[in-house]
Amino acid sequence: MIGGLLKKIFGTKNDREVKALTKIVDQINALDPEWKNFLMKI
Repeated sequence: MIGGLLKKIFGTKNDREVKALTKIVDQINALDPEWKNFLMKI
């Protein structure tokens, strides 16, 4: 009962991992246009 309530509030461990990794992936994807421009100049 308490465990289910905590999962609803905080999410499962997997949910928290996905959320953390999504932030990192978004940061990497934000660099993509910069790299494309850099590689076009070479």
